[in-house]
Amino acid sequence: MVEVSQGRGSTLPFVGCLEVNGKGYIYDVNTNEILAVEPRDFSLVVEALNDPREAGHLLNDQSIQTIRRHGYLSAHYPRGVRAPCRHCLEKDHRSKLGQCTLELTQACNHRCLYCPYSSLDATRRPHSQKCMSWEIAEAAIDLLLDHSEDAEHIALGFYGGEPLLAWGLLRRCLEYAHERAGARPLLTTLTTNATLVTEDIAKTLHAHGVSILVSLDGPEEVHNALRRMRGDEEGGFRATLRGLSILRQAYGAKAPSKIRINAVTGPWTDFKALESFFHTEPRAEIRELHYRFGGATHPLIDCLTNDTTAGGGAASSGYYHTDLAARWAESLAKGEIGTAKEWKFLRQVFESPLLLFHKRSRSRLGDFLGPMGICTPGTERYYVDVDGNILLCERVSEKFVIGHVLDGGISVDMCERLLARVVSLFNDRCINCIFCRICVGCPSSYADPRGDITEESVEVYCFRRMHECSSFLLQYVEALDRNPECFTYMEPMLRI
Repeated sequence: MVEVSQGRGSTLPFVGCLEVNGKGYIYDVNTNEILAVEPRDFSLVVEALNDPREAGHLLNDQSIQTIRRHGYLSAHYPRGVRAPCRHCLEKDHRSKLGQCTLELTQACNHRCLYCPYSSLDATRRPHSQKCMSWEIAEAAIDLLLDHSEDAEHIALGFYGGEPLLAWGLLRRCLEYAHERAGARPLLTTLTTNATLVTEDIAKTLHAHGVSILVSLDGPEEVHNALRRMRGDEEGGFRATLRGLSILRQAYGAKAPSKIRINAVTGPWTDFKALESFFHTEPRAEIRELHYRFGGATHPLIDCLTNDTTAGGGAASSGYYHTDLAARWAESLAKGEIGTAKEWKFLRQVFESPLLLFHKRSRSRLGDFLGPMGICTPGTERYYVDVDGNILLCERVSEKFVIGHVLDGGISVDMCERLLARVVSLFNDRCINCIFCRICVGCPSSYADPRGDITEESVEVYCFRRMHECSSFLLQYVEALDRNPECFTYMEPMLRI
C-alpha cells in the first residue's frame, strides 16, 4: 500500500511510502527516486505522514536529517499547474505541426459495440454517410505541410468510419500530399478493418509507402463478438484476414515493418486466448506482424460489458489472467525478460506502465507542472473531421474543437480556453499528488460520457489513476526488490 502525504505547503516531505517483503521504500517526488531505507527510518517517516502534529519531532531525528542532507525528503510542493504561454502556442502552430489525421468518412461497414459512435452511446454522433469534400481535404493537407517546417516528423493519417469506403478521396489525398511534400519525408498511415482491401488498393498503398494499422481483436469468436460487421451476423473476421493476406502479398518483405495489428481490449478480454492467437500459434496472415493492445475508451463501458456477456459473446474473464501476471513477475525476477520474440506477448500486456516508471526523469521537481499530460493542442497531433473542424485527436468527442481548416486553421484562443479549463480542474489535485510526475492523461480519459470535462469526471479519473499508479509503483518496486537488474533490458528503449 502506498501512503500519500497530504497538504500543500506543509512541512511534510513530499513522498509516498510502501512496504515490500517486509522492507520499507520511499518514493521521493522531488528527486523522482525510490529509496530503500532502514526499518526505523521508514517507521519515522510513516508516523510523520500519519500524524502531522508530531512530524516536526519525528523528522528531527538524526538519521532522518542525514537522509535530508543528501537531498531527499524535501517538503517542496509545486506552486501550480501551468499551460504553455500564448506566444509558445503561436510559434508552434506556425512551424511545428507534426501529425494530422483526416476523418475521410463517417460511414462504416462495421458496428463495433465499443465504438464511440455505437448505438449504446446516445451522447455521440451516430454513424452517417457523410464524406469529406476535396476542398476540406486539400486545405487540411496544406495546413500540415505549410506549418511543419520545424517539426521533427510529418505524418498524415487516414481514419473514419472505415476510410476505404472513401477510397477515391484517399488515393487523391496520397497523390496530392506526396506531390506537395516533394523531397520532404512524409509518413502516411491508414487505420482500417481491411475487409474492403483489393489487389489494386493494396498495390497503391504499397506504392505510396503507407503504414497500415489493421483492427483485429483476436480469434474468430472473440473478434466477431464485439467487432460486428454490418449486415453480417457472422462478423468480419474472415474478411479481415482475407484483406491482410492481400496486403501482405502486395508489401512482400516489407510487410512486417509496414503492417501492424491493433486489438481492442477491455474487461471482457481473455488474454490467454490472445496469447495463443497472436504469439503461440499465430495464423499465416498475421505471423511476424507487430501487434499492440489498446484499451476500449467507450464511456459507457459497464453497459457494453453487460451487452457482451448477456448475449453469449465474449464472456468477462478479468482484465489480466493471474497466471500470466505470475509468469511475468517470475520471469522478471529471474532476469529472463528481454527483447527476444518469445517475450513479446508478456511485454505487450504488462510492460508499458513499468517502463513509464523506469524511464522517469531524475531532474528535480520544479515550481510548476504541465497541464495534466495533455498534448499541446494542435501541435503534436490533430484531427480533422468530415466537416473541416479541427479536434485534438481522433479519441476525443466532437466538443473539443480547436479550429476549422477553412476558417483560419488552428485557433490559439480555442486552445487557450481548453488548456485553461484543464488547468483549473487539475491544479489543486496535481500539486498535492505524489504521482504528479508519473501520471499522464488526455481529455479522452477524463471527460464524462457527454464529452465534457467536469469536476465530477476529473474526480473519478483521479481516484482511478491514484489506485492504478499505486499498483504499478508497487509492482515496479517488488520486481526490483527481487532482482535489482531485472529492468536492464529496457535500457536501449530509454535512449530512444
